[in-house]
Amino acid sequence: MTEKMKKAVSIFMTGVFLCLLTASIGVNGKKAEATEHKEALDISTNPTFEHTMTAGWNGVDFSMIFPRAGVADISISVSGNEKSIGVSLWDGSGEDVSAAKSFCHFGVASNGFRKYLETAESQKERHIMLTKDDAELQKDITVNIKITFMESLAGRPISEGETVQVTQGTDLEYYEFHLEESGIVRMNTTYMYQEEGYAFRTGHSPKIYDKNKKKMSDYTNEVWLDKGTYYFGTTSGNYTICYSFSPKEMGTNTSKATAKKVAIGKKVTCNFSIGSKAKNYWFKFRVPKKKAVRIDGSGVLCDAVYLLNSKGKKQTGKIRSGKTVKLKKGNYYVKVVTKKMGTYTLKVK
Repeated sequence: MTEKMKKAVSIFMTGVFLCLLTASIGVNGKKAEATEHKEALDISTNPTFEHTMTAGWNGVDFSMIFPRAGVADISISVSGNEKSIGVSLWDGSGEDVSAAKSFCHFGVASNGFRKYLETAESQKERHIMLTKDDAELQKDITVNIKITFMESLAGRPISEGETVQVTQGTDLEYYEFHLEESGIVRMNTTYMYQEEGYAFRTGHSPKIYDKNKKKMSDYTNEVWLDKGTYYFGTTSGNYTICYSFSPKEMGTNTSKATAKKVAIGKKVTCNFSIGSKAKNYWFKFRVPKKKAVRIDGSGVLCDAVYLLNSKGKKQTGKIRSGKTVKLKKGNYYVKVVTKKMGTYTLKVK
């Protein structure tokens, strides 16, 4: 390389250095377009603190460590121009998870308050990133932050009347509950809706699962269940769940041996509980002499209704309500097949 070329390169590199130096120094002698990094917060202590974003710094990064799986309820208020601060969420590797977790980048609302929830596994690191608007770069802005931690209750039994904060992201989690007797379970689900000053995601309603974690119903406002162990299955949401229970006798006539008697000319009712698969409910009646018999059923939408003889052999194919059949003297059965719940009425005449 000639001396002339070396001199040109030297001048060029000096120019690059000066540009970088100018970009890294603010008018007050502090770093511009740079981010402060604070020590990790143990959010189980529910920290409340104040931080001043000083002139020349464009952002601050607060690292959070989750001691256990759970929810961080984060409140932020700003002294000064409330719309001058943006908030986003990052994971431990520096990936922006605001959108992935159904959060969003947002400016602090005009009332100076934002609240949102974040979920994480035990010891998972998350970051709150606060950034100034470019027009506010050379101003001091004070923010007040409050973090409240709520531990995940998934995986342990919950009791009637107990309010549980759903704490997971997109994966299915199960909340176990146990019924000592049959009855009606009613679910109360409270969502965090969007309001001024709130970031939110509503999520999906919980589903009912049996003891083997097979889904039984998408409908949880009112579910008729036998005694036993069940689960509420939940996915991605900001909401609380709480259930109440009312005892109600359910039909136990789920086999030929336990068939419920119905007299000719009379009617009987039976409460059907819901299941993860179709159930069979049995009824029996006696025909004193050869005659035409009409079978009427109502109250529950059934998959099928069958008429069987005393040996359990089908006399016909599926029968519809109001069907009349000619029968000889003897004992007969009606088998009702359904996955639905409710009160079923059967009349034979």
